[in-house]
Amino acid sequence: MKYYGYGTVPNGSARRAYLTDGDDVYIVAEGDTLLGRFRILKIGNATLDFEDIASHIQGQKNMDDAGPVS
Repeated sequence: MKYYGYGTVPNGSARRAYLTDGDDVYIVAEGDTLLGRFRILKIGNATLDFEDIASHIQGQKNMDDAGPVS
């Protein structure tokens, strides 16, 4: 799974993170559950903090930098 960006809706709603896994794209907010397994704790500028719901182990995913498009 790759964390490749984040954004907000102009009306001031919560920040959303964009993740991809192959051809699948997921858009999640803080507090959302992803794939029934991970709770999104914090969406940062360069990292995504999450928790495995079953084990309560927390982790962090760095944003993947694809670099400039040529």
